[in-house]
Amino acid sequence: MSSGEREISLAKLQSVYQHPISKAAAHLNIGVTVLKKYCRWYKIERWPYRKIQSVDKLIEQLNQLEIDDVVAQARSMAMGVALRKKMVNFSVVFLTY
Repeated sequence: MSSGEREISLAKLQSVYQHPISKAAAHLNIGVTVLKKYCRWYKIERWPYRKIQSVDKLIEQLNQLEIDDVVAQARSMAMGVALRKKMVNFSVVFLTY
């Protein structure tokens, strides 16, 4: 980097990955062009904001599938319990006659 610019560490860059590049640059008080220069310096080919958003969305969808699966299992168990109760009641009625 040139002598007139202040050094921004890789950790500082990573702390703003969750923002679009323009907001990340503003947060670091530098321009987008300077931020891109630091990205090239640290071998960051693309700003990772969109990839992070994509991965977060996939994780959210997987969590929702797990929740849906748990709800389906609970309904299945409830139906099984209700069926068992009906069978027990039927057995009691059948045995009393």
